[in-house]
Amino acid sequence: MQVHGRGCVLASRAQSTVRNTSSRFWTTRRNVLIRSTLVPISSYNPTNGAAMFNTRLKKELQAQQAELSMYRQMQKGMDARMVSLSLDASNRIAHANDNFLRALGYTAEQLLGKDLDQMVPSYVKQLDCYRNLKLAVQKGESVIDNYRFLHADGSLVWVRAMWQPVLDDQGKLMTLQCYGSDITQTVETAAENSAFIQALLRSTAVIEFDLGGHVLTANDQFLRGMGYNLAQIKGKHHSLFCDPAETSLAPYRE
Repeated sequence: MQVHGRGCVLASRAQSTVRNTSSRFWTTRRNVLIRSTLVPISSYNPTNGAAMFNTRLKKELQAQQAELSMYRQMQKGMDARMVSLSLDASNRIAHANDNFLRALGYTAEQLLGKDLDQMVPSYVKQLDCYRNLKLAVQKGESVIDNYRFLHADGSLVWVRAMWQPVLDDQGKLMTLQCYGSDITQTVETAAENSAFIQALLRSTAVIEFDLGGHVLTANDQFLRGMGYNLAQIKGKHHSLFCDPAETSLAPYRE
């Protein structure tokens, strides 16, 4: 059956509104009047959706590239200023930067592939810092502490380090990354100062007061020299050790 139309204007690509109309159609036998709604198709473009998707994808890609650039700059700066060490999932050294190599007195060829346990004194493995590191790796968490490494000459190297496990999508360890600072000189200086103070305390009479002039503590040299024990003087005012004639004077009271 053939159908012909009259009075119906189809929506062109230039039209942009929906409108209702009546159109008359006829067949070879009779006329048919059809009430129709014309929908413009000018706004329909099969490439619009793809263009929007591509724009969003481009923005996401740009954001990821910016984030990656930021992390690369941070890593470059940290590698330049800090000691850096990477371990594989088997606890073997996969990478050590120049700062780490210089601090420990090794070449890269001497370190790569070596187990970390070979780089620390045996007693360190019994310390909290080492146990906490192992526990943090198991949990996939970062940890920071002071760590001791063995220098090529057998001496100790102290590193204040942060360890960061890097996991894959299944949560399995891929890399253990370490960034830190060589604090050997700081630790050795502190030890020297402590030793000096202890030597000073052993050879010198020392007494300590609070801001109100009351005794907090005194060393053995002071106690023996003054003929007291600590319980007798702790909490007492320092006027106890002065001549009463002096304590009554205005300069002393001031």
